[in-house]
Amino acid sequence: MPDTASPSNGPLDAFRALEPDFAPTPEHEAWMQAETRRTLEAKAEGRMTYRSLDDVVRRFTPDAH
Repeated sequence: MPDTASPSNGPLDAFRALEPDFAPTPEHEAWMQAETRRTLEAKAEGRMTYRSLDDVVRRFTPDAH
């Protein structure tokens, strides 16, 4: 599987390898390319944050606090 740390390493190709029957429309393909590029640029620029799964559950589950 390609390294997804860099856009040049084909993160969408890695996804496609896991889902060989996945056939997006051209519009969806363009959206996926743009979102992947935007996400990897944000990661490279240090604008991404990490939130643990427990933190996410606490935020979205009313009785988890």
